[in-house]
Amino acid sequence: MVAAVDSALDRLCPGGADHIVTGLVRAIHVIEALAPGYDVSHSEPSIPFTIFVSVPIGERHGTLRLAESLLHEALHLQLTLLERHAPLVLETDATGFSPWQQCERPVAGLLHGLYVFAGIDQWLALLDASPLTSSEERIYLTRRRAEISQEIAVVATLADARGLTPTGRHFARWLLRSHERAWGRFHQFAG
Repeated sequence: MVAAVDSALDRLCPGGADHIVTGLVRAIHVIEALAPGYDVSHSEPSIPFTIFVSVPIGERHGTLRLAESLLHEALHLQLTLLERHAPLVLETDATGFSPWQQCERPVAGLLHGLYVFAGIDQWLALLDASPLTSSEERIYLTRRRAEISQEIAVVATLADARGLTPTGRHFARWLLRSHERAWGRFHQFAG
């Protein structure tokens, strides 16, 4: 398990994503996935610096998938810490559809999802540009980035959602614009 986590951290090096994980995660608890090909991860705001992840050892793209899970949960932890200093969500019952959980979710969860997946997409773009990435991995990265872009498109109106503070609305707009610009550059070079 330790070797798998070390390999995943190595894949996070482009752009310094490994520093996000090592700077915010002090404990990793391994949890069991439902079946091969499924990745499970979780973090709990009440348990700082701790994440729970499944470890897909020996599975196709397992190292990349584990790296994404580590980054995913570290970004949740990071945004939780930021929210302590700059409230992004009002105390309200405002909800919206979550493309990640396929159900109505509080806007706080949607903002977290947008932040996490915009960050993952940036890391995937850097990894795709790395000369160390194999052609098979590039195919995986392209597919994964397309999935993330489709999911982010579902929350494209989040910046106008009732329940966000003015700072939260500004933050959501910034994340959406940043992702649109990055995705536009991707299509320019891939198309």
